[in-house]
Amino acid sequence: MDRPLWKLLLELAFGLVMALIVWTIQGLFTAQSAAEAVMYLCDGFFAAGALQLGWGGLRWTYNGGVMDGLGFTLKLGLARIRRSYEQDRFTFAQYRADRESKAKSPKYLLLSGLVYLALAFIFFGIYSAM
Repeated sequence: MDRPLWKLLLELAFGLVMALIVWTIQGLFTAQSAAEAVMYLCDGFFAAGALQLGWGGLRWTYNGGVMDGLGFTLKLGLARIRRSYEQDRFTFAQYRADRESKAKSPKYLLLSGLVYLALAFIFFGIYSAM
């Protein structure tokens, strides 16, 4: 199995675990009616989708450099506290290049979040039709 497909399946599995947690808390497995079960399914898929879309959005903005200035300042301050500033001299450009080389892609989180959000809307439509 190639790596991108593996990453997507991993994110989808993580979303399913989140949905299972929501379903267990709400009582999906002891639902009294079909409408109640569909409502719980909708809630679980929505929670998983919203969490993954939110986390993917944060990763996307973080990769875009939103927090680079704050991160550089904190790293520089810690180097001065440890008194290793003279040994570990680095510039903002070096810090930014290092951050960009370690950046993780948010596309698998965003894609799996959209899948779970689409499932939530499908189950919402079913629930509304009941």
